Amino acid sequence: MNKRATHTFDAPIEDVWAMLNDPASHVAKAERAGHENVEIVEEQIDETGILVKLARDVTLELPGFAKKVLSPRNHIVSIDEWRDQGDGTYGGTFTSDFKGAPIDLQGRTRIAPDGPDRTTYEVEIDVKVKVPVVGKKIESWAEGDVEEQMQNEFAAGDEWLASH
Repeated sequence: MNKRATHTFDAPIEDVWAMLNDPASHVAKAERAGHENVEIVEEQIDETGILVKLARDVTLELPGFAKKVLSPRNHIVSIDEWRDQGDGTYGGTFTSDFKGAPIDLQGRTRIAPDGPDRTTYEVEIDVKVKVPVVGKKIESWAEGDVEEQMQNEFAAGDEWLASH
């Protein structure tokens, strides 16, 4: 399953870039989504960008057909990496490792100025469930959860920018 979303932050790109370069904003994003035991495992920050490795526990309400192959509670370790693209935009990649689950989640991100006081945030996410027979069915079911998660992340960014 491949999903794309775009959001506009009512903040200049410098403020959005500062948020993305603050590991605490990544923790706040996960906590707002209801994730538990959120912990920064690794962070690397330099003048060109940031890498944040975040561990957390996530509980999902699974449909009956998925309960046979997936656990409703998963320990996830994600890696978000953002870099200055050198042209006034910033881009990145992310991966999530669902410990013990046959799920592959990865994606790309980009922010670009939308005038002097707004920033466009683009996200593309790809989810694959590596289970014979029901994998595609689980991916279809998960599409709604992925959309909800992206909207939660956009709202977390809006809240962070409004309070910092």
